[in-house]
Amino acid sequence: MPIPAVILKKSFVQELNDYSLLLGDFNNPVYLSVFLTILLSTLFYFALRNVFIPMIKVQQKKTSDLELRNNKLLSYFAEIDPDPVIRTDISGKIIFINPAAEQNGFGQFVGLNITKFFPTLNLTMSRFIEENGRMCFYGENLGRYFSIQIYGLCKLGFAQVYLHDVTELRERQLELERSQSEIKKFSAALQNKVEQERLRIARELHDNLGQKLVLIKTIIQKRRLKDISDIDLNVYDKLEQSVENALQDVRSATQKLKPDWYNEQGFLDSLEKLVKEIEKESLIKGSFGFSGNYEKFECELENSIFRIVQEALNNIVKHSEAKDFHVQLQRKSNSLLLCISDNGVGFNCNILNSNGGMGISNMKERAESHKGTFKISSSVEYGTIISAEFPLGE
Repeated sequence: MPIPAVILKKSFVQELNDYSLLLGDFNNPVYLSVFLTILLSTLFYFALRNVFIPMIKVQQKKTSDLELRNNKLLSYFAEIDPDPVIRTDISGKIIFINPAAEQNGFGQFVGLNITKFFPTLNLTMSRFIEENGRMCFYGENLGRYFSIQIYGLCKLGFAQVYLHDVTELRERQLELERSQSEIKKFSAALQNKVEQERLRIARELHDNLGQKLVLIKTIIQKRRLKDISDIDLNVYDKLEQSVENALQDVRSATQKLKPDWYNEQGFLDSLEKLVKEIEKESLIKGSFGFSGNYEKFECELENSIFRIVQEALNNIVKHSEAKDFHVQLQRKSNSLLLCISDNGVGFNCNILNSNGGMGISNMKERAESHKGTFKISSSVEYGTIISAEFPLGE
């Protein structure tokens, strides 16, 4: 059944009356919320406009004035600086030098571009000044060597170049480098002399003492055949065994002393034999490995590597308390890498560096004598790793 239009109209009018009564009530929370929002917004606007923005502008002006004053002071002190100071405009042209720069003969560069003063300087001065750039480098001019600092001063529209003469310091540094180079050469020559002396002693032991012991052993064997007494035979057995033990000791000492004993059996075979001998004598399990293409290296380099391995393995036996050790030699494209590791108790590398150690120092000097690098790391958890890398083809 359709609703009469009169009823619909009345209902609509009634709703309008209800809304008007609701909106007309000023105690309505909606009015209060709107009023507070407008009030707070107005207060914030006036506070921002009349308090905060002026404070920010004042602070910015103070900062700008302080920066300008500092730049002016910087410019002023440049004139009385005891070290040379040069000033350039945004194009890079030198527009000012202080008296110290004048005394150093830099007056001839006034009016020229800064690149005439420092030909290696590659710098867009306008951008450098605009960005308040900073730059430090070393350069040489008129036979003097300088530490150089460049400051871009945007507020003043120029850049200042401060020069500190470090010629004497550089000469001392070069002299120190020359001295270190001479020390390395002397160390290499000394090691060569030591190896030659070892070779001489080894030959003496082999040719003199060794031959005499062989002769004594032969005489004892011949005399033994003529004696038939059991007591005499027992004495001869003991004498023969003592001579044999002495002969073995001489042979062992000769092998350890002779620097080129591996020439007879090959470099890699000699290293492997050394590892097996240490393993047999110390009862510490050892291994040797080589990777890469092997080509015979220089005799001095092979000898130094052998001595480094020998010294490192002796240290492992004496101090490491290790159960295993490994010697690895790797041929790279342009270098030779040696790595010696163990699983022992390790040691404090800092104490070693402060107190030094003859064995470690000798290994390091041997590596550096071939322009190589020497590193050592150690810890209680992981043992010790010694590595040396030698450049090839130089």
